[in-house]
Amino acid sequence: MAMRGLTQFIADLRELRTYEAEKARINAEIANIKQNFRDNNLNAYKRKKYVAKLAYIYTLGYPVDFDASDILPLLTMPKSHGKQIGYLAMGLMCSDNKSAIERAIPAVEDDLASSSDLNTSMALNFVSAIADPPLELATEIVKLLMSPTSSHSVRKKAALTFLSFYRRDRTVLQPEWTERIIALLDVQDIGVATSVASLIKAIAENDAASAERAAAVAARKLHHLLFEQKVSSEYIYYDVPAPWFIIKLLELIQIPPPTKDEAVSYALHESISMILEWAITVAPGGSTSSSSQSANMRNAVFLEAVNVFVHLDMDDGVLLEHTINSLKRCLEGKDTNLRYLALNSMVALTPFQGIDHLLDPVLALLNDKDISVRRRALDGLYHLCNDENIEHIAASLLDQLSSHELDLREETVVRLSDVIERFATSLKWYVDTTLSLLMVGGSQVPDEVWQRMVQIVVNNDTIQSYATRTALEYAKGPRCSDNTGRVCAYFLGEFGNQIAHEPGCRPGEQFLVLQDLWSICSPPVRYHLLTTYLKFANLFEEIRPQILDVFKLYLDSGDLELQQRSCEYHNLLQPENVYLLPTVCDEMPPFVLKESPLGERLSLKSRSALARQNTLAKSNIVNRNQSLRAQATGKKLTPIITGRGGSFSPSLGSGGSKPQTPTGFPQTIQEEAPAQTPQTTGKSELLSSNWEHGFRQMLTHSEAVLYQDALLQVGCKYEYSKNIGCVILYLKNVSNVALSSVSVQLTNPMESSVLSVSSKSLPASSLRPSAVTEQVIMCEAKQPFALSPIARVTYLAGSLNEMSFRLPITIERFMRPVTLNAQDFAMRWDQIGVAGEFKKDFKNFSLSWQQPIVKDDADALGGLNWGLSVVAGQQNVLFGAGMIQTTSSGNFGCLCRLEFDANRVNYRATVRTTKKLVSVILVKNVSNAYQL
Repeated sequence: MAMRGLTQFIADLRELRTYEAEKARINAEIANIKQNFRDNNLNAYKRKKYVAKLAYIYTLGYPVDFDASDILPLLTMPKSHGKQIGYLAMGLMCSDNKSAIERAIPAVEDDLASSSDLNTSMALNFVSAIADPPLELATEIVKLLMSPTSSHSVRKKAALTFLSFYRRDRTVLQPEWTERIIALLDVQDIGVATSVASLIKAIAENDAASAERAAAVAARKLHHLLFEQKVSSEYIYYDVPAPWFIIKLLELIQIPPPTKDEAVSYALHESISMILEWAITVAPGGSTSSSSQSANMRNAVFLEAVNVFVHLDMDDGVLLEHTINSLKRCLEGKDTNLRYLALNSMVALTPFQGIDHLLDPVLALLNDKDISVRRRALDGLYHLCNDENIEHIAASLLDQLSSHELDLREETVVRLSDVIERFATSLKWYVDTTLSLLMVGGSQVPDEVWQRMVQIVVNNDTIQSYATRTALEYAKGPRCSDNTGRVCAYFLGEFGNQIAHEPGCRPGEQFLVLQDLWSICSPPVRYHLLTTYLKFANLFEEIRPQILDVFKLYLDSGDLELQQRSCEYHNLLQPENVYLLPTVCDEMPPFVLKESPLGERLSLKSRSALARQNTLAKSNIVNRNQSLRAQATGKKLTPIITGRGGSFSPSLGSGGSKPQTPTGFPQTIQEEAPAQTPQTTGKSELLSSNWEHGFRQMLTHSEAVLYQDALLQVGCKYEYSKNIGCVILYLKNVSNVALSSVSVQLTNPMESSVLSVSSKSLPASSLRPSAVTEQVIMCEAKQPFALSPIARVTYLAGSLNEMSFRLPITIERFMRPVTLNAQDFAMRWDQIGVAGEFKKDFKNFSLSWQQPIVKDDADALGGLNWGLSVVAGQQNVLFGAGMIQTTSSGNFGCLCRLEFDANRVNYRATVRTTKKLVSVILVKNVSNAYQL
């Protein structure tokens, strides 16, 4: 309902022409409001009107001195319009007033528990916007988020409100909430899922375990969106289903390392391939037929998919080629923002072959009108550099260097100097290009550049004469820069004698060149020249008198440094001190610096930039770029620039790494010791109650119910061939309600070098009553193993439910039964001997079950893949034989002797194998069939 008083007040203010008149009108209104607030009989309508006027006055920038008690009654009003004004005023004028916020909490709690979506939404908006939110409300907000009875709008606001809480204090997130929040990615409403995705991203960036789980769910959801496209029409934007949600999913996928789950990986590859192929079809960056909104959306999805392509390291040459061509069109497009973002994606793609095709478009962007694009293009060139294109890139940058802005010019010089050193094709090219850089760069060249050049030349005997001669030619030019003068002075002082016999390079001519340089250089360069003159006096006695004259000229100089050097050097040239000259002017030793200071400078700058952007760092792009190109070309990454002091170029080293040998089994074992130290599995190690019953059934049966709760039944069936196995899990909804967010997470407690486990398919994310879905799991025994993988099944049915159990993947499944007669069994038993024997006494707990799993001992031993052997005269004893087949460790012959009393209560299992550790594992599994 409109408030006439408020409307008239706003109209009056807008009609006023002067600040003084406006201020007088506002002061009069404030005085009237204060007088009315003193009235105890003030009705709700007037209070609402006066609070609205105060809020309007506050937005105009005038001070409003009112107590929160004048506003708080609006929060408890039954009508939503009054609450709206109250929350608006509290958020504007009291957001940083802790006392006022505390007094408002009871009303906020009532509204959070209200059945009115409008009231709940207003309370959520209020607590998310205040400066210091009451974190004790987090539990109520999470309840709203997870409750299936909450409306979609409330759940969206609850997700974003909790996100604001989490950003202020990460401890507000309880560990048991994480799984339930991640599961909400699978909700049907895209709006809720998009809001939840923002919250999950913040959580995943701070928790590696949550990141892996969220990435798997995001990958499945992305595949579902792209291939099934069961999306409400309101979320389809220019024929693309929920593009902004897709982008959030792609961002989530990039947070953890690439998944090792084959099913998830395959789904991701399909999804990314579809996005990139679709982007190729619509020609990103160059479409004029569609609107700018459509182009922006499609380009955003395409560029994020490129980042995931890099993250997953997808090996698809055709798709990569098309992606590079699409990026090229983006780089040549008219949209400045698109060009900038395309450069970011191009930098990420530099480790891949074929990215060099983008070199010319990137070079063209060095002349872009936007300095941000120019700076990013420079960064892109830095990552594109290699030993094949360095000469082209260096020449192009040198040509354009003088036209760059001063701050960009210095950055260009630093980056160019670094890549010139790292990818130099020859020492002569390095010297020529660096001297050109010193000349063109002028005063924007940092000291590290010329100092690094000096170090490299000093440490390489073969280039000293050439570098000195070339530097002398540059010094003869009319516009010699200070840094070039420093290099020339240093080289002539150290190596001038090596070219003194050449025409134009006689000692006197060298001295005259430096004297000409003296007149145009700055004082710091003159200090270097004086030192060079002293070394000339040591090397060339014929010009010593002229040098003494120079020193005498500056004995009374007003420049203290110039005067001090002249005095010291003049005294050294006196007859009584001349014997010290060879010692003082001795040749400089090789430098021992191992890494370029320019490389360190660039690394520090890169790290600080990433910190400012608050993004996850991409791992070792430059080094990976070098190594991949080296693998493709078959070249070693041996640095060109080396010398007596060792390498002066960052390199990967020339020595190959030694091949790793497979981890062996421990030599000493205990009865229950596993074959390998299990990996830490955290929460996954907490198995559901009574998981043993289904696992024990599967030890001796190839098909059974593995686990079941009130809502979901998990059946299992397996098939094995040699060292390869296939396990199929059947998930059946046995309830009368639909289940959502169904997922199966596998945890392998063994190293992948011992037992390889991977999913080949993913279950359906939702199950109607009586519906069945399946998940196919492949396994490979590479070495004998003791622990079975764990499956963790989660699903939503109002709340998050989970079950964890071990899969029936045991070493016996990879054993081929062997039938032996009594003579052969005894012979092989004796051949193995006690060195490979392990025995254990145990009781048959299976008899305590109403329906015992082990009804017949022969069936039990045969179900464990032992081939039964009959030995005459042996009662209450079973004999078994088999051959375990593994990929890496070969085959293991196994013999078993199972003894039991007449009541089938007390048992003894004795196993002999060619490796005692295998005997320990087999005896344990035999006893498990009776005792789990």
